[in-house]
Amino acid sequence: MLLQLTQNRRILFYAEYDVELPLQELDAILDQNTSFNSGDSTRLVKVTPEKAYQETNSSDMTFSGTVDRINGTGLTFKVERQQGDAYVQEGDPISAPFEGDRFTAKVKLPESSGMYRVTAYTLLTNPKGSFQMPVAYWYIQKTDPASKS
Repeated sequence: MLLQLTQNRRILFYAEYDVELPLQELDAILDQNTSFNSGDSTRLVKVTPEKAYQETNSSDMTFSGTVDRINGTGLTFKVERQQGDAYVQEGDPISAPFEGDRFTAKVKLPESSGMYRVTAYTLLTNPKGSFQMPVAYWYIQKTDPASKS
């Protein structure tokens, strides 16, 4: 984190801080109160699982929740596998249509163990156009089913 205080282009204070925030402490829902998402989008109220980090040896997981504002017909879920510092998409996106103010997505996880990221996307529309914007992340540590009893 970089903290810089300036006045009339003159730096009055400058400091760099290392900040560590473990995945286990993060909520899954992203803060949508930023200038980067001006326009109409779906707002998530509550999701299950609530925390961003999960461990499982299951071949699938269910993600669900409620929304208080809807844009589009549903959410899109993508599964990505961690490879080094990057994430690479696995399989096709999964559609989770809205049923009133609720959604449910059953996501099939790849067979191999490792770290996966599941991202929920909403449609964002504004005068410049429409695109998919992430609204929630889950990090799934998939373990080998044979290793757990």
